[in-house]
Amino acid sequence: MTLLLLILLLIAIPILIKKYGYSNLFSIINQTKTTLIVLVVWIVFGFFTQLDYNQDWGCIGGSGYIFSNSNMLYSGIALTFVNIGFLAQNKHIKIIVLAVELLFWLYKLFLIKGGYVVGFGGIPSSDVVLFDMMALFLRILLIKQLFKIPINALFVLIISFIIMAIKIKFFC
Repeated sequence: MTLLLLILLLIAIPILIKKYGYSNLFSIINQTKTTLIVLVVWIVFGFFTQLDYNQDWGCIGGSGYIFSNSNMLYSGIALTFVNIGFLAQNKHIKIIVLAVELLFWLYKLFLIKGGYVVGFGGIPSSDVVLFDMMALFLRILLIKQLFKIPINALFVLIISFIIMAIKIKFFC
């Protein structure tokens, strides 16, 4: 499911570049508001696909119901904190709320989420890994953009990759 979504995105990029031009498209994508919208859509996508709160383990499949209390709670907390952090006027409140949301999400990733030891081989689900990688990247990128931290987005991607590698290697 997530792989299909990423493939559609890769198909859409050349079309958007042709329509807007590379530099215009890059400036649109690099805006904080765009990152927030993509993150909110990603959280909602994760809610409905149950990738945001996946409890698969071993050969046991199925995370339960989409509208389970746990799925609604975790996705609702993420949506609430991300939106408050973005909309808050006070810079200190933004920092606190987005840092708390990122820490909450990392707590959920490392200690609560399933989907990293599934099937007969006990390997991570590619859908879950791709979803979590993108979710983590968007969260860190949003913080970088809001606070104008002078690092390249590629560095944010590398940080996200390292965190996900730690999760896969040591916290399955």
